[in-house]
Amino acid sequence: MKDRRKFTYTNVHESFSDVALLMLATFIFLLVTILITSKVAEEDQLPKLKEKVAKLEEKLEMSGADMERLIGELDEMANMDSESQMNKVLEPAGLDEGEGRKDFEIFIKGLKKIPGKELHLVIDATGSMHGASHFLIPILRVIVTRSGKHLDAVTWFSDGIAKTYTGSMGEMW
Repeated sequence: MKDRRKFTYTNVHESFSDVALLMLATFIFLLVTILITSKVAEEDQLPKLKEKVAKLEEKLEMSGADMERLIGELDEMANMDSESQMNKVLEPAGLDEGEGRKDFEIFIKGLKKIPGKELHLVIDATGSMHGASHFLIPILRVIVTRSGKHLDAVTWFSDGIAKTYTGSMGEMW
């Protein structure tokens, strides 16, 4: 039979030293893991962020160009008299000269003859709304302005739904 070894007590200082070294090793391991993870994430995210920044800069440049164009148009409109502004709106619709202009003037005279000071427009906008925003709204503004009446409300018919808007002319359009 084998002799049993005698149990030796360990020193408290040795145990504390071992625990301290384990904690230091754990701390260094975690620090290295965090650094590696952040480096990988940085390498992955940085190109995406640069791409987003480039897209945003491009949009900003386009917005700046749009702003310049709109300011130019606004300045141009501010320097025109009201008749020139109305002609500019009527031109794309073919109502600025000839028979179209005559028909438009007759329509305005008829509106002026209608009794009352308020005007409620009912518009059937079924179909393309593109035409409504680029053609119909400016023409209706000219009609209201030239008729000399106060626009009380606008009712839009579109796809079987009617909505009535009230307020200022800007709010309704």
